[in-house]
Amino acid sequence: MAHMSGQGVNMLGSFSLAVTDRIRDHIAAAIGMPGEETSCLVAVATFAKGVSIRQLATLVGLSHSATVRLVDRLEDRGLVRRSTGRDRRSVAVEATSEGEAAAARVLKTRAAALADILSALSERERDELRALHAKLLDRVIELGSAPIRVCRLCDAQACGYPDGICPVTQAADRHGASGRRHGSYPPSHSSGD
Repeated sequence: MAHMSGQGVNMLGSFSLAVTDRIRDHIAAAIGMPGEETSCLVAVATFAKGVSIRQLATLVGLSHSATVRLVDRLEDRGLVRRSTGRDRRSVAVEATSEGEAAAARVLKTRAAALADILSALSERERDELRALHAKLLDRVIELGSAPIRVCRLCDAQACGYPDGICPVTQAADRHGASGRRHGSYPPSHSSGD
């Protein structure tokens, strides 16, 4: 394993936390929802339409019962609705038109918060960073991160998912994580609710 200086490791950790905080704070100001609710809403409005509650639990990193309560809160706000899953035993969660509009605001806010940070780099540096991010995303998938969790606040259009160039989906394919990647959605609902 290549050695990275303590300072380099520390800087990556600090930068990661600063970016996470910036995204969270900007989204909270724009839409007023906690992170798990926001991630759930974006997913069901974009790449995980019709996902089961069990699959949402994996996505947001909560227990099944906590995810049921999260969906209850989103449903009370009129942002999602439940329907019968494909196997008639599970519950599917879908965004309402209000939920889709809210998810679009979240993605726009997230993009603006990140663009402000990236403005410190030249176009060449941004291209280099994009390539480095693809390598790092590949590594986190190889190390066992669930792709659906990695992409929980992803703009699937921006990452190239519809065109087959999403680095997380490509990493999932390479590392045999296909059952966990967002490319498996819409889900079969065979895993229950």
